[in-house]
Amino acid sequence: MKRFAIILSVLLTLLTSALSAQDPNNVMLEGVEGRRAALEEITNELAANDKPDYANLRENLRRVRDEAVLASRPLRILRDNVAADLKQLGPAPEAGQSEVRDIADLRAQLTENQRKIEQSILQADLNIAAATRLLQDVAAARRRDFYTGIFKRGASPLSPTVWAPAWISMRETQTQFLKAASTAGRERLTKGNALLAFLSMTAAFAFAVILFGPARRWIDRNLLKRVLAYQPTHPSRAVAAGLRVAARVVPGVIGGLIVVETARALGLVNETTQSFVITIWFGLLALLFVDGVSTAVFMPKLENWRLVPLESGPAARIRLYLQLAAALFFTDALLKQVSAFFGGAEELARFQGAIVATAGAILLLVLCRQSLWRIDENRRHDYSKEVVDNWNVLRRTGNFLALLVIIAAVLGYVAFSQYLITRIYFAAGVLVASWFIRVLIQEAINYFSVQAAARAKIDDAISEDSEKLFFFWIGVMVDIIIFALLMPILLIVLGVDWSEVRDWLRDAFFGFKIGSVTISIAQIASALGAFAFFMAATRFVQRGVDKRIFSKANIDDGVRNSLRTLLGYFGLVLGLVTAIAVLGVNLASLAIIAGALSVGIGFGLQSIVNNFVSGLILLFERPIKVGDWIIVSSGEGIVKRISVRSTEIETFDKASIIVPNSELISSSVTNWTHKDKYTRQIIRVGVSYKEDPDRVIEILNSVIAANRRVVRYPQPFVLFSGFGDSSLDFEIRVFIKDISDRIVVQNEIRIAAFAAFREAGIEIPFPQRDIHIRSGSQPAINSDSEA
Repeated sequence: MKRFAIILSVLLTLLTSALSAQDPNNVMLEGVEGRRAALEEITNELAANDKPDYANLRENLRRVRDEAVLASRPLRILRDNVAADLKQLGPAPEAGQSEVRDIADLRAQLTENQRKIEQSILQADLNIAAATRLLQDVAAARRRDFYTGIFKRGASPLSPTVWAPAWISMRETQTQFLKAASTAGRERLTKGNALLAFLSMTAAFAFAVILFGPARRWIDRNLLKRVLAYQPTHPSRAVAAGLRVAARVVPGVIGGLIVVETARALGLVNETTQSFVITIWFGLLALLFVDGVSTAVFMPKLENWRLVPLESGPAARIRLYLQLAAALFFTDALLKQVSAFFGGAEELARFQGAIVATAGAILLLVLCRQSLWRIDENRRHDYSKEVVDNWNVLRRTGNFLALLVIIAAVLGYVAFSQYLITRIYFAAGVLVASWFIRVLIQEAINYFSVQAAARAKIDDAISEDSEKLFFFWIGVMVDIIIFALLMPILLIVLGVDWSEVRDWLRDAFFGFKIGSVTISIAQIASALGAFAFFMAATRFVQRGVDKRIFSKANIDDGVRNSLRTLLGYFGLVLGLVTAIAVLGVNLASLAIIAGALSVGIGFGLQSIVNNFVSGLILLFERPIKVGDWIIVSSGEGIVKRISVRSTEIETFDKASIIVPNSELISSSVTNWTHKDKYTRQIIRVGVSYKEDPDRVIEILNSVIAANRRVVRYPQPFVLFSGFGDSSLDFEIRVFIKDISDRIVVQNEIRIAAFAAFREAGIEIPFPQRDIHIRSGSQPAINSDSEA
């Protein structure tokens, strides 16, 4: 006992030393004051500066908040550990009671550490709250400055007070640009490698042009031509459109990359000229993309291959107007770069913006004319009246916005007019590009769906309908992904800063609070992914077990279906439990809630629960199986499916009878194929009274012996069943292996018996009525006799 006390004392001393070494004030709280100082500095900058660098402020606030979150996590872990140690020590002694000195010292040390840790966590939470509040203030200030700048009114571009300064600034900018180009050329000549640079750039441009021209012709000749040889269907149109875009964009990307890298290697691209080069390159890529998509969608020379079924003339004009709009905005971006670099006057920027906005609005008015969107009569069935009506609403909206842009530019709201027209075109371009990508992906999914449905077999674990449902949900997921990717891009196009969009995405992905509930897209996606994984694994196991084990074990089809269904239920329950656990839902609390609701569910869903339990009984006990021939009160047919609530029976008239599972358990059911498919068939035959029964039995036995479907054990038998009103009645009693051959066997035996009777001269009687008429007052008496 004494040795045990010594060991305990040593362990407690070591634990106290370790806790002292991990003083949260010395280890975990480094940076708390630094974060507080950084937050105060950002607050002062936001209050003192009229136009602060909002992007830099957001980055700093994000960094401070992330540091505070990271600092609080180990503190919370340490707090839980200290609380667990205190709980392990037990409650403190009451007043008047003593405690071992080492235990008392350890309890005091743990209590002090717990207080310090709680204080540190509180400070970290205050840092997080302050950073979050400042982030909201920065976002609000940026939006306020953004909208103030957009709706700021200046002099009308029609006013002469704008023309003169704009003209002077344009001439000065032109002079400076030419002077800078001349200076750069002289510097290149002075260095002595001007010829090399000229030849290298010429070779790069020549290679880019050669790549663009022959590559597009090669794709048209070798790939697109093969596609155009097929009938113009939705999939083939999508493939042709994709090849058109690739033929224009891919060579441009490769060629532009070669030219830019060549210029950078020669020293022609530096920090000064890099923005010009990037603007030119991306502008040319945008032109190529607009040209490719417009050509692919409208196909001016191939009316049957257009994704949008318009007439040939309007389709060509729409393509031209879209290319003009792309060229307009490319030129505007390039001139803005030049003007900003050489210090162009504000009047020049306003005048240029007004011209671009007005030209873009005029193009939009032209594009929204109804005469341009005449649908080809041969393909009018491709779009419903509702789609056409919705498009007409969009056209009218475009006309209204175009007029609004022109009026705003004339009245002096140049920034607003330019913002509005550029966002209309850019948003429309993003939507069209996403629609085009969706069409390509959906047609690819449809193609693979058709191929999978063609390969699907009736006896597969996953039927053709399941294959179609699988690809349907893939299509839904593709739409969700495209929508999720489209929304941030649209927000950026509409003017929201990328840092704000990134923060929104991050908060949405890692969790945001609504009241006391935290919603995290990452957790939801993980839960859905886990559920989908378990369901896919269950389907894989079902198919593998069915093909590799059940098929070789010669198990009955109904038993195989029951086992497959039970595996499916097991995988479903396991997937749901895993998904709930991934979401962070406490299963214990969920069990309490389920227990509280069980009484109400028991009364409200009593029949559903009864049918579900009955379905499980059917699967485990297997009184009926899929493929069984059963007779119930509702009718007779083959069991096609046993689901959670009901069982589907297909009658021989191809009608479906949906029977609740509870009815199959509580009521009597005749199952022709419960143990096996053997069945006895009774075929009744009548002959004339003048025939010899022994001879009739001999003939019928020979007929039975000649039928290959009749089994020899149990032995067939012909029974002389009785004396009928018109005939001697016989019963042919035979057993067959498969009840599905019942009608065939009856038909074959009857035909064979009729032929044998005719050959042997056996007469088959039919009822005949003789009428005897007596004279006098006696009534007439009717009697039946057989001929």
